[in-house]
Amino acid sequence: MSIATFTDELKALSAICEPDTRQAYLSTSLAGSHAELAAIQLRPTVPVEIRRLFETAKNVSLYSWFVYPFHQVAEMTSFSALEYALRIRAKVPKDMKRPPGLSELLQQAKTKGWFSKDWAIRRSMGVERARERRSKEAMDLMHRTGAAEVEVADPTEEEIAQATASVDVVQILVDRTPRLRNNLAHGSTRLDSSSTWTLRFVGEAINQLFP
Repeated sequence: MSIATFTDELKALSAICEPDTRQAYLSTSLAGSHAELAAIQLRPTVPVEIRRLFETAKNVSLYSWFVYPFHQVAEMTSFSALEYALRIRAKVPKDMKRPPGLSELLQQAKTKGWFSKDWAIRRSMGVERARERRSKEAMDLMHRTGAAEVEVADPTEEEIAQATASVDVVQILVDRTPRLRNNLAHGSTRLDSSSTWTLRFVGEAINQLFP
């Protein structure tokens, strides 16, 4: 069955604990997902209300094993935790009539140097960028030669290092996060299994706000 054919009705009571069949498209397991999420930890210096909201995002992400669209619900919840963390770090008054939004808060954090250049997730971004470059080169080769298929080799360590050096994590956070959050907040057809990666990214950002 194509993913596009799912309408995601309320699950039958008898099927609540059955995995969403779309998990068959992923190379993971429930135990593997739990281990990845358990490894994402906020520092004790992060205010408890933010940690509580972020843990909710992790739980929702875990339960995407049973309800696939929970991936995007988990992402949305993590973005709420990030914005909450930024408001606290910026000391935005709770009774402020028009408080700054996520985009403005992220830009302020960048300007004031609240984020460092040392990110654990940076290498993962470099690996993905190197793989994308390899895939593009393969597609270009197929276009030039008319080949039906071309083997795409894994990038070398040198290619990964070069790609990683070009990654500006803070700028990616500032540019992409508000757009992704707004896309989900205002209605979106996006549906993918990206929540664990998003929680890693957002969790690291929150930790940097409360060193």
